[in-house]
Amino acid sequence: MAIIVLGAGATRGVRFVENNICKPPLNDDFFSQLQHINNEKHFKTIEQAIKDAISLYGKNFKVTMEEFFTQIEFFVKVLPYAKERHGLTRADFNKIKDNFIKSISAVFEESITQKTCEYHTEIVKALVKDSTIVSFNYDCLIDYALKEAGAQKWNARYGYSFPLRKYRLIGDPFWSSSLLHPLATRGETIKLLKLHGSLNWHILNKGKGNKGSIRLKQHLYQNVGTPQFTIMPPEWNKELLKEPAFEEIWKEAARRIRREKIFVFIGFSFVPTDLFAASLFQLSIGKEKIKKLIIVNPDREARRRTRAVLNRGISDKTLIVQFDTFKDFSRAELKTLFSEKRDIGKFEKIEESKAPFGTDSKTVTNKDTLNSPEADKEKSS
Repeated sequence: MAIIVLGAGATRGVRFVENNICKPPLNDDFFSQLQHINNEKHFKTIEQAIKDAISLYGKNFKVTMEEFFTQIEFFVKVLPYAKERHGLTRADFNKIKDNFIKSISAVFEESITQKTCEYHTEIVKALVKDSTIVSFNYDCLIDYALKEAGAQKWNARYGYSFPLRKYRLIGDPFWSSSLLHPLATRGETIKLLKLHGSLNWHILNKGKGNKGSIRLKQHLYQNVGTPQFTIMPPEWNKELLKEPAFEEIWKEAARRIRREKIFVFIGFSFVPTDLFAASLFQLSIGKEKIKKLIIVNPDREARRRTRAVLNRGISDKTLIVQFDTFKDFSRAELKTLFSEKRDIGKFEKIEESKAPFGTDSKTVTNKDTLNSPEADKEKSS
């Protein structure tokens, strides 16, 4: 079975956002997308987020979403030791964090104008029961795709891998597949493991000895107050992994990575700040166990990092398939790609070359770039 790994590019690459002024943010352009929001109800939030960034980093700031989100917590930790505090207190940083969470919600509300897209739906249709989706995204495009196209192979009660002995789960019927078909059982359901949380999760812990609660929200956004959802940036993993819900999700991800032989990375990059993600794959993956590695990403460096992180699992029999866009990938024979057969189905513009790391693996691409100097540089890096 296949394990599908979704990054920010899997949301940015959907068809319905192509003509949007505000697009689902990538890590590097969050503040740019924030300023493309046209809905007046978010203007105060946007203005305050920009002011906060300038107060912390200066007028010509260059900071990513994950860096900003992560560093707020570190500023609080360093605050007692800092001689120059810029007049900021712990309460001030909490306000900055709350407004930033509002900003994240605002960007997704503005940019994601449909519940799901055909590309995500095609993935769900091609997956078999008990397959795995690992998502690092906060949005719910894949959740809606499972709800709409996951008949008899998706059940939200068990698919998110929440530890139900420790939490009371509310709202799972809404996110499960159509009631016209029997729901998948605990052992049958596709697993959707959202390692950084989700806009439709609100997790509350009740304390030692008492059950907490997890509410799966139907309405992702709200008009007043700070949005109530549970998400985290990469650097917070160390703290949040102590919480039972995330601990179980990450453990299940490790088990699934260890089990699977077909790996599909869509719009995902192993960024330097997320050492937990890289470590999870490096420690969990079986030695020379990968039969197929499919990478959907136009960035050569991102593809190189993905292959480097997974190098332990790559052998001379590994078939490596690369696509530049989600759109191109969605046109492939996904059921064939996701199978363990050494078959890739039919593609447009197929080329082959030696894989990196000195193996004899095949790299297949849908673009005529393998003979270019840039491609040669990629292959030799």
